[in-house]
Amino acid sequence: MEKIAENFIADKWWRRQWHPALDHSLACLNRALAVPDDSAGERSILLNKSMDFAIEAAHSAGNGSESAIKELFPDRKQSSTQEILFSLLSFYDKPDHRLAAYGSLQPGESNYHLMNGIEGNWQHGELIGDVHKHDGYPRFCWQPGGASIKATVLESSNLKEHYPRLDYFEGPSYRRILVPVRVGQEWSVCNVYASCDQSYDF
Repeated sequence: MEKIAENFIADKWWRRQWHPALDHSLACLNRALAVPDDSAGERSILLNKSMDFAIEAAHSAGNGSESAIKELFPDRKQSSTQEILFSLLSFYDKPDHRLAAYGSLQPGESNYHLMNGIEGNWQHGELIGDVHKHDGYPRFCWQPGGASIKATVLESSNLKEHYPRLDYFEGPSYRRILVPVRVGQEWSVCNVYASCDQSYDF
């Protein structure tokens, strides 16, 4: 059972064929991550919904992935919220290691100095959604089926320790969420600083 789950996570079939149900899975995951610590019940419901959508996408992929993902949770009622969250983040290939920048944090832009000291690799990518200006700065809104927006993706294993500092810099006008990003010929799930008005009604 553990081997099947490992193979499922390692395969990353969703990188090659993104499915709309995965958008809903990420929406539920983002909502769960925003839930206060004292609302564990609500977080658990959202994480389970996120997993259900991932299973739906695996089923539609038609490559045997559905049975493999179910092996991750033979009985989710016996799994803790943290265990479900850990498996979802593993399924999406450790998204905390990736940040998609579309504004001043990109190489060559005015606030790129804030990325100094974060060792990693930058790649060109494409966000899906809409960007509007607010106080002179762009704000991204994730919208499946929206426009393609040029971005630059940093992949670094030590990004996580820098998020508190970057979150503070971005302030209350932005919210760090997980979104699908097209990188080359594949999809990747990355953190991005989206508008604080981001909605998941899609």
